[in-house]
Amino acid sequence: MHLQAPVSNPSKYLAIGMNYAKHAEDARRAGVQVPDTQVWFNKQVSCINGPFDPVHMPRVSDKLDYEAELGVAIGRRCRHVSAKDARSVIAGYMVCNDISVRDWQKRSATMTLGKSFNTTGPTGPWLVTGSIHTLTMSPHPPVTPVTPVPPCCTCTRATRPTAGPRSSPRSTPSSWSASTPRPTR
Repeated sequence: MHLQAPVSNPSKYLAIGMNYAKHAEDARRAGVQVPDTQVWFNKQVSCINGPFDPVHMPRVSDKLDYEAELGVAIGRRCRHVSAKDARSVIAGYMVCNDISVRDWQKRSATMTLGKSFNTTGPTGPWLVTGSIHTLTMSPHPPVTPVTPVPPCCTCTRATRPTAGPRSSPRSTPSSWSASTPRPTR
């Protein structure tokens, strides 16, 4: 069985940057100005990928980075929906792995270039319907450095692999050994 993205052909893929305090603080320490308002960006829908499919490392960069996010799938066309009625347009929730090519992200004020490489939008494997308050997350068992880890929200930097077929996007060629499998190009 091959699990695919739960929403394989969305019309839009919108996201909010620096949406939690630690990430904003990390950005501030790196010299990035943190705005006072929400930072919205889009990923081109051609980035959509299955939850366990390979993420192709682009030939133009080795500056991949990733963040696990909670995705909200809007189930019907809508506009000007009040906060009170927002849940009426939500089809469900899913895990999204927001993979970025950081050096290309900085080439555009909209971040679109670095957010939209093919395969850099793994989602799923499930679209969970119902109240977000019913969602629970289960931790994955610890992994070894060459074990592929599915994109998920329970992986931490300490448990992410340093290389392998679905290599940690933070891996760089300098961290690979001669016997380490390389990410697919």
